[in-house]
Parts: sequence; C-alpha cells; structure tokens
Amino acid sequence: MWWVIGIIIVVMLASIVSVFMMMPKEPPPPGITPLAVPSTTTGKVIPVLFGSRMIGNSSVTWWGDLAIVMVASNAGGKKG
Repeated sequence: MWWVIGIIIVVMLASIVSVFMMMPKEPPPPGITPLAVPSTTTGKVIPVLFGSRMIGNSSVTWWGDLAIVMVASNAGGKKG
C-alpha cells in the first residue's frame, strides 16, 4: 500500500516540475542591451551600402600619418 502513495507523490512532483520547466522566461528589462563594440579583425568583409543605413558592430579601421613628436618643456624649475 505504501508503494501506491510513493507512486502518487512521484507523479505529482514530476507534474509540478514539468509545469515550471514550461513557464516562459522573463525578457530582459527595457533599456538593457548587449554592448555592440566596434572591433578590428583581419579579413573581415566590409559591407557596401547605398543610401543611409545604421551598421551594427562596425569595423574600426585606421590609416594615417603616424609620427612620433618629441615634446619638451621646462616646467617647475627654480626662477632666480
């Protein structure tokens, strides 16, 4: 007789667990989105667009005249 009560308890627990597993997940709060940070990668395809459009996760490219400029200053010496 005890085994019947055990089976009833197992079936009830299994049904409760299955109900909780089927519940929909809560959506993230509004205003919180994953960060879309620009990145650089070798070989990444550059999209060609016509008109004005928003590009998500765009690539960062830099090409310029890179030069080192020495800056010298006489700051904080004694005046006399």
